[in-house]
Amino acid sequence: MVIAIGLALALLALYLFNPVVLLFAAAATCVLALAILYLALPLVLWNRTRISLNAEVTPLDPSGPGTDRQAYGSNDAQLAPDIFWEFAGEASLALLPLGYRPVGAVRREISPDIAASLISVFVHDSLRTLCFAMAAPTVRYPAARFAPAIVFTSVLDSGIVIETTNLELPVQFARLLPGWLVQWPGEKNVARLARLHADLLRRALPARAIPIDPAADAAALVRREHRAAWRRPAVAGLMREDVRRAVWRPTLPAAASMTWSRLWPIAHLQGARLAREAAAMQQVLDRDQRAGIDRSLDALRAEVERKAHFPLLGVAALAPGLVLGFIALNMSVGGPAWALLGTALAWTSARSRGRLPGWRTVLAGGLVGTAGLVASLLVVAVIARVPASGIWSMISEPALEGGLLPALIFSASLALVVGGYRAIVPPPAP
Repeated sequence: MVIAIGLALALLALYLFNPVVLLFAAAATCVLALAILYLALPLVLWNRTRISLNAEVTPLDPSGPGTDRQAYGSNDAQLAPDIFWEFAGEASLALLPLGYRPVGAVRREISPDIAASLISVFVHDSLRTLCFAMAAPTVRYPAARFAPAIVFTSVLDSGIVIETTNLELPVQFARLLPGWLVQWPGEKNVARLARLHADLLRRALPARAIPIDPAADAAALVRREHRAAWRRPAVAGLMREDVRRAVWRPTLPAAASMTWSRLWPIAHLQGARLAREAAAMQQVLDRDQRAGIDRSLDALRAEVERKAHFPLLGVAALAPGLVLGFIALNMSVGGPAWALLGTALAWTSARSRGRLPGWRTVLAGGLVGTAGLVASLLVVAVIARVPASGIWSMISEPALEGGLLPALIFSASLALVVGGYRAIVPPPAP
């Protein structure tokens, strides 16, 4: 909605009034709307969010994939059991050869405002690792939507928690708590994640994981992990325990962190950071394997964070691109319109061929649009029977007054903006 309002004001600026003034007004409106969201939503979340101290855990019957459908009210959410049982079967086939044993499957509900998760529990006794293969809710309102995810968790005797997961969304408070969460969004190879987690535990030596009770059933393990997972942010001062109501309540800074991580642009920036960290992790592991290097856990984490640093080159391209765009629109609207048309055609052509458009596509499209502007001027010159000596002046004067030159500047600005944005927020892996 915020972006739509900004675009509407931008179009009004292009056609009715001074482009730069009203484009600035549109940008200011977007910033004001985002500021209101960033201030108001944390207060709402802080007032409403309640996480049960003891999760409501119900065993599931694997013989009836559809037995849990009645727990979900919408058509989208009714797919959760099918998604869960299919993924749990795939996870079992991948984990059993690696030494994991299945413990059971449960339905976990931690809050009335959060859709329940379906969890299949696995344990690796020698690695002392707990594994959850789940159908986790990604959206609650207006309808719960689910995505398969897997989480490997080990608690070291030093108190540090090591987790490996393929959850799509950034995990709450992951960077504010001790330990290391390795998150590879969208990674579908369960065995690969399991081997990575085992490698991280090996690198953590001499610290060892705390043993898991071999007699505990799935419900007990899920309840224990729920209490431990929310007690860690409570110890860090991010959650408060309300014993009378038997709930966890977020502090105001925690509510702000939980809200802002789901809002644009922070959500996109955090997603980009996860993608960079996953790529850096893979690059470091591959390079160390070829060179025969065996880093400790701390050294590996430091190297991954160093390589996944914020791309300042993207900001260096994005900022001048925006400035050049404003300059081009202030000079003329017609020239940039031709460049934008060519860019749209080039973008659509690249997508139709299954290619991911980048800054080269944008620049080529802008130049094609500029060439279209020149061609249209030549057609007008021919129709008007302008003599050959006057054709150059007919083209050069609009260029100086705000035709061709703004189109070229706007083409360059679009290429810089797209290239800078892609450097900051890389596209998802195919």
